[in-house]
Amino acid sequence: GLLVTGEFGDKLGALLLQLPPDFDALQFDTLTAFADTLASGRSGVAGLPWVVEVRHATWTDTDIAATLAERGISVATTERTDCGGALRYVRLLGIENSVARFDERQFDRGMEIADWARRLAEARQSSPEPIYVFVRNFFEGHAPATIADLRERLGLPNATPPGQKQLSLF
Repeated sequence: GLLVTGEFGDKLGALLLQLPPDFDALQFDTLTAFADTLASGRSGVAGLPWVVEVRHATWTDTDIAATLAERGISVATTERTDCGGALRYVRLLGIENSVARFDERQFDRGMEIADWARRLAEARQSSPEPIYVFVRNFFEGHAPATIADLRERLGLPNATPPGQKQLSLF
């Protein structure tokens, strides 16, 4: 279970807690109490790299990012919900079922990717903490192409190692 995840050490990037879409900011005290439990020594999971993804728009008008940061917990940032916390875990999700095929880009969101690259570069300059970026195929239709574009804009290497090609699926 969760106690075993601690054995991953520095290879453990983040543990994402995705809240239900209807879990709104009226539940602020409930989330804070849960965060207090996670951060407490009695939980057995204190010190793990927790990230909370809030999905209801009402959270953007709260100080939940600062409240959770005080407890050592980050808030995920998405193109839908940005609570203003430090960029530590970014999720580029796209619109559910907006794409039928995932083998190539279906639409260009280059301007948005450029903005994310700028924000990520600024965050990298301001903190040595790692930043994790998760991209769903629904963002542009082909997550590997989106990641390659983002890496290029950030000046990160993008080469596929020799012999590491996708095998035929059929």
